Amino acid sequence: MDYTDRVGIVTGGTGALGQSVAREIRTSEATINCVAPNTIDTEANRRMISRVDPRRWVKPEDVAELIAYSCSEAGGAVNGSVIPNYGQL
Repeated sequence: MDYTDRVGIVTGGTGALGQSVAREIRTSEATINCVAPNTIDTEANRRMISRVDPRRWVKPEDVAELIAYSCSEAGGAVNGSVIPNYGQL
């Protein structure tokens, strides 16, 4: 099993958990979503991971903005979703 397989398994499990919790609390005003970024551009990741194309790395600020949106009034209609953030494709 390689790195990509493991990432896919973790992403799938996280998404399933998010959907399950979203169904469980659907009568409340809360929403549950999962953000699934590609490799986050950090100094530690740059040292450890060489096989990922750096153009596809996601800036931490981009992940933060996506999370902020999902927590805002505008993001309130999104529930039980896995929101991908793949960087530049």
